[in-house]
Amino acid sequence: MIHKIKQRLALITAFLCLTGMIYPAGLYAVKAETLNFDETDVMEDLESSTVDGAKFNIHNYPYDEDGQAKIINFVEYCYSYKTNMQINYGLYIYVYNPQGLNFNTKTTSNKIQIATGYNTDGTPNDYEKYSLQFLSMSTEPNYYRLFYKFKIIDTNKTILERVNENSSQRRYDVSGFELFPEGATNAIEYTVGGTYTFTGYSDGYGATEGTELECDVREMDIIELELKHTFFRTGLSDKGQGYQNQLDSVYFAVDNKYFEKYEKIQKIKAEWYEYKTQPIVVTSNSAFYNSAINYIGHQIESNGNENIGYSLVSDFQLGMSPVPTTGNIGFNSKALNNSVQINNELNSLIYLFSTDSINSYDPYGNKTIANGVESNDLSEWIKNYNTTYNTGTLPIKSGTISKDLFLNGVVDEGRLYDYNIYDFDSDIDILQMESWKNGNPSFWDKLTNFGFGDLPILDSGYYNIPPIITLKNDNFIGSNVDVSKNLLVRTEDLNDLKSFFNTAEDMNKTVVLLRFATTDYFSEKADIFQLNGGTLGADKQITDEAYVAQETVFLDFDVIQLTFNKAGNYIVIPVVASPIDIVNPITDPLANQGSGCNSINSDNLKWIIIIIIFVALLILFAPLFPYVIKGIIYLILLPFKILKWIILKAAGKPKKRKKKRKK
Repeated sequence: MIHKIKQRLALITAFLCLTGMIYPAGLYAVKAETLNFDETDVMEDLESSTVDGAKFNIHNYPYDEDGQAKIINFVEYCYSYKTNMQINYGLYIYVYNPQGLNFNTKTTSNKIQIATGYNTDGTPNDYEKYSLQFLSMSTEPNYYRLFYKFKIIDTNKTILERVNENSSQRRYDVSGFELFPEGATNAIEYTVGGTYTFTGYSDGYGATEGTELECDVREMDIIELELKHTFFRTGLSDKGQGYQNQLDSVYFAVDNKYFEKYEKIQKIKAEWYEYKTQPIVVTSNSAFYNSAINYIGHQIESNGNENIGYSLVSDFQLGMSPVPTTGNIGFNSKALNNSVQINNELNSLIYLFSTDSINSYDPYGNKTIANGVESNDLSEWIKNYNTTYNTGTLPIKSGTISKDLFLNGVVDEGRLYDYNIYDFDSDIDILQMESWKNGNPSFWDKLTNFGFGDLPILDSGYYNIPPIITLKNDNFIGSNVDVSKNLLVRTEDLNDLKSFFNTAEDMNKTVVLLRFATTDYFSEKADIFQLNGGTLGADKQITDEAYVAQETVFLDFDVIQLTFNKAGNYIVIPVVASPIDIVNPITDPLANQGSGCNSINSDNLKWIIIIIIFVALLILFAPLFPYVIKGIIYLILLPFKILKWIILKAAGKPKKRKKKRKK
């Protein structure tokens, strides 16, 4: 479907119809009365526009609580192939907002997705997102928030450089745009699916005066996806006690017509923001919780704060003189009466959750649904935390997320902090790309971290993990435990995955599973100490009522495009999918933690075992000691005896004569 319009105007805009799949249906032309198009009002622009000779009619755009936001005008403003005249060049969109949603106008989460690369045959082969800068919205009572005007921000001039390569035909392939409603957790992506090709120039910007400006609008293919998430924890990591390998995945359904036409998915391009949480404390001790909750985000004095009344130490190891008492993560441990050497003393407590039993706590059990988005206790804490902003805010969510919630600039080894974008290839094993611990512990790892009991070992099938798989009915054959291990999906998520799979089959769609990240999940038991709460004023130690955890979260995860492979030919199709946050549940430590030899840290344990073995050998061979000592003395003296013999031999000392007996 192609529409053309020729106007001797300063700019021209493309108009999309507002029903169905939003196919191109016509063109509006808008006169600009100033070179600073950023300052013109959205309603003034629209009311001065015409389509096929007819003026813009606002009555064609009513409020509709079931309607979706749509782009009605796409503007290329004052393009010129002359470098000195490109300062006025800009791209603008006009959005019809039938629900009257209050879109956040200050967030960087408002974006538009445009093709940035093309094959020799003219088909797009790469897409990127660009920020949308809010300019104005309709404020009249009858049309309040009904229309928005945004400018596309081309900071690095990648769009301008690309269209300069063929300035006589400036092409813009737009798949969708994202806007962030106030109060929402994530932006919503809306479908566009239009290719806009501008030819000619506005008056004064071409080779001669009066150059005609034209625009062709064509429908383009896009794939709409609903993203779901799952994960899998192995129960083991060679990083040692408390650690588990974790594999995160997203899944979605793709219409079978694409597989019939293009055969298989070769690549999936996705983006996200990646962060590692500060230590998260979970406790079933109400007294400790009620006291510590008042100090969330407070800086702890260098010598501790006795007013809190409690301290917390994870992996507490009572030393045996001269071995010191140690701990891994500590909160207010400096206030303890006895000195404890802590690996990571928290300057402040950022996360604290209360539960009836630390052995059965699962934040997914406390699900919250807001604006159709399902989340858990931890994601709600991250979203609502507003106590401190000592290290600033994250560059997403309108700057509402405090950086204090996460390790500053630190994620797992081999991974990238903050913004990530990656084009996953189905032929590249994800374990070759990311930091995956292979779980092959040494004797000492087994002894010190898991005791002398049974040690969970990873299946050989966990290796050679393709990042992209399409699910079949055969994938769900067997027990939930077997299916969970084979798909590397959490057992508790299988019912949701099966239901999604069955629904997709009924709709003639195929479910695709993308395994996108391998990280280290950490969880270990912690002891609570009530200051001066024991006998004779000693600190009272409380066990099995707390643990500490840390994990990686992935915010604003979004799929940008799918690349299909048909007999070696690659076909890229852009994706429209609203981004999601991936915040996994925090779970209690492994059951085998604290068993066996875990009461003593591993470095000291090695020496203790060596001493025990040495003493055992001494006792075992005690009856032989006199002979051993005689043997050692003999061996020491032997060289001297040999030397004496050599000297005497060399001196030729005569033999003693035997005396004759007298008769």
